[in-house]
Amino acid sequence: MTTIVYIEDEHDIREDVTDELQEAGYRVVEAANAQEGLAAIRAEKPDLVLCDISMPGMSGLELLSRLRDKESRFDDLPFIFLSALADRNDILAGKRLGADDYLTKPVDMELLLATIEARLGQIRRIENKKNRQFVKLYTALTGRKLPVDASNIADFVEEAKADRPVLQVFIVADGKMDLSSVRSILESGGHAVHILKGGRDFMSRLDRGAAVDVVLVSYFTEDFAAPLLLKLIQDTYHLECPVMLLLPDDLKKTVREEQKSLFDAVVLMPCSADDFAEALLQLLPQSD
Repeated sequence: MTTIVYIEDEHDIREDVTDELQEAGYRVVEAANAQEGLAAIRAEKPDLVLCDISMPGMSGLELLSRLRDKESRFDDLPFIFLSALADRNDILAGKRLGADDYLTKPVDMELLLATIEARLGQIRRIENKKNRQFVKLYTALTGRKLPVDASNIADFVEEAKADRPVLQVFIVADGKMDLSSVRSILESGGHAVHILKGGRDFMSRLDRGAAVDVVLVSYFTEDFAAPLLLKLIQDTYHLECPVMLLLPDDLKKTVREEQKSLFDAVVLMPCSADDFAEALLQLLPQSD
């Protein structure tokens, strides 16, 4: 059941709105002030928050600011203000802090319910996209395929998250390349990511017996260009795991095709999650 945390200091208003929300099929966790609301958000991890602005102590705006600045796990949490304040500056302040909607009192329940459903629908679409990306990454890194008869991708994702192996992914790149998105994508899939600046560091890890499942290497590392590093690790260590080239967009016309063909996959950087997942899929043998 969808859970809503509803923060409102006026008891009668909170009771009336809560009754309407419960009749619409939502589970409502009530809070009489922002401090209680913050505790409820942390404990319940709700699907959506409804919040008044003007309250004793911490205001709704201050609560939202705290969530967005210091509680990053709630970055995607839909946040709707319900307030008697209709001043344009208040609306702008809420929007700038990351509020998703702003409705004024007295509450139009039909409008409120429509707004809630729209925001939850948006979150479902985002979650579905994340699930599709997860499946792409999971199948790329494990070789496991999505069952043909899978009717619910979310079920597959939950099962995969429960039993997927943690892969050891090594990224060898100089400090000039922004690897934050690639690292985030891999770590969100539960895989171990090791970032090294040079080929010598990577070979030192291999000398110590490091387990390596996937290697991502930028065209320039701290000490070797990617083609030379690839030859060294293949000739010396007979490394058989997939190796992907992370190629800066400004070098795509400079690097020759024969050099690119040495690698199991090539992805232009910076890249989106979808592009990265598609490139990872190239690392697997293609079925007929």
